[in-house]
Parts: sequence; C-alpha cells; structure tokens
Amino acid sequence: MEESNFTLDPRTSVPFKESGSISECDVSLDLMFLLLNGLISVFILLGNGLACFIFLKTAHFRRCFMNTFLVSLGLSDIFMALLIMPGHVIFCTSSCSQFISKHCWLISSTRYLVFPATKLNLLAISYDRYIAVMQPLKYKAKINFKRVLIILTTVWTIPVILTLSRLAWWIKLPIAQALIMDHVFNSCLIFLLVVLPVSILTIVNLRIILEIRRHSNQPRPVNEESVTETRLNCTIENNDKRIRQTGRKGTIACVLVVLIFVLCWLPRAYYNVARLLGKGEGPLLNRLSLLFLFIQSAVNPFVYTFYRVDFRRAAVRLLRCR
Repeated sequence: MEESNFTLDPRTSVPFKESGSISECDVSLDLMFLLLNGLISVFILLGNGLACFIFLKTAHFRRCFMNTFLVSLGLSDIFMALLIMPGHVIFCTSSCSQFISKHCWLISSTRYLVFPATKLNLLAISYDRYIAVMQPLKYKAKINFKRVLIILTTVWTIPVILTLSRLAWWIKLPIAQALIMDHVFNSCLIFLLVVLPVSILTIVNLRIILEIRRHSNQPRPVNEESVTETRLNCTIENNDKRIRQTGRKGTIACVLVVLIFVLCWLPRAYYNVARLLGKGEGPLLNRLSLLFLFIQSAVNPFVYTFYRVDFRRAAVRLLRCR
C-alpha cells in the first residue's frame, strides 16, 4: 500500500532508512509530532472505545446494521492508535531514529492490516447507506444478518491476507528480492486500496448527499383527511417522522465520516503516489500525512455525538452511570 522507507545499501546489501540520515535529523520536529500523535491517539482510544461500547451495550443500536459497521470501523480506528502509533510512527518514521531498520519491515506490516481495514469498513458503510437511501424498499432484502456477516468477514480477512503475504517474502526471500516484491506489491495496492476506494467513496457519498437533499426539498402533498385524524393517528405519524429523521441524521453522520476520511487521506495518497513515481518527498510530508490519518480516526465519535441525538443521549446516560 505504501512505498518502503528503506533502500538497499550497495556496500552491505542491507536496507537502510533514507529518512534517518544525520543531515535530515530534526529532534524538535520528531518530538513535536510524537506529542501530537500521542495526544490524538489518546482521543482515538477514548472516543472510539466509548462509541463501540455504546453501540454494543444499547439494544436499540444493536438492531441496526449500520451501527454494526460503525463498530467495525471503530475497531480499525482503535488498531490505528494501538499498532501504527507506538510502532511505525515512533521507530520507522522518525528522522533521528537509530532503530535497526531490519525490524521496521515487521513493524510497518501493521499498516497493511489497519489501513485496508479502515478503507474496507468505509466501503461497507457506504454500501449500506447507499442501499438505504437509493433503494429503501429493498434494504431489508439486501442487508440482512447473513450478508452483513459475509461483508465483515471479507473486510477483516483481506487485510490479514495482505499482512501475511508481505511477511512471507520478507522472511523467505533475500533482502534485495524482498525489496523488489515490496515495490511491485505497493504499486498494485496504491491503485487498488488507495486511488480506487477513495474515488468510489467520493462518488457514492456525493450521490447519497444529493439524494437526501432531493428528498428534503420535495414538497409534501397536503392530505385533507389529516385534519380529521384522531390523536392516536397523529401520534403514530409523529413517531414515524421522528424515526425517519433519526435515520436520515444517522446517514448524514456516516456520510460525513466518509468524506472526512477522503479529505484526510488525500495527503497520504499524494505521498504514496509521489514515492511510486520516484519523486522526492520530505520527512515533513510523511509526518503530516500520518497526522491527518490520526485526526480522521479521532473525529468519528464527535461526528456521531453532534449529528445523532440518540447516540448523544446514550453517551450522557453512560457517563452519568444510569
């Protein structure tokens, strides 16, 4: 998915980290990004941990498949803080790190588990919301327990296969061949798991937004019989309206999560493509692109809280121990 940070030392045939040269070493820059990433990681763990707990604890949320996908996304965000931050960011992106580079290929393999899982979870969420908005009458037929289970299994199986595949040739092949395999592997993944998913997510969610706006702007026909409706019928109508509004806000929250993801992934996508094309990129872009990924994982619970009244009320009840 990403180009390796290592190149082959022609004298020793051992990979060394290009960004770790003494001339590029900047202790203050490393420390600043370490503190920022560490702080954001705390927010990721607390926010997504709380969100997953609320979704799993409340029966109302468990009955909605959309929330099942959100829990899966929350787990991938938690893995982002637990695996990418302490390992890859600290030891393999620091310009002054003296960590032995032969271990970084192992630590960096966590990216092949976390990054694809995040993208695939967002694709699953977009698929769920696309069916709910564009084909509401077919939603229950297309989104059922069996299909959700198949989707989630696929979402987590693919990253595991990618991670194990990369580990296999790093363990079995000589370093020179492993670097070549890494280059080919990353070149394919940049298109399959960066460019293609980001394009699909953008197009699908823009269509969802336009469809929601179209429904919102449609004038509702006046029903003369509504004047003589009983109080019970009025109550049922209000309840149905409230359910529709809740579902619409839940969809808007999911769309915002996806669009924020796309915006935050653009710097990393540019970084990956630049490395693939052999263009030079500075250590600052590497750190900034990773920082945006952490920000994307940290803001999701705040989006749920702002746009979903039911989630906000459940969070308040949980914090008040009710």
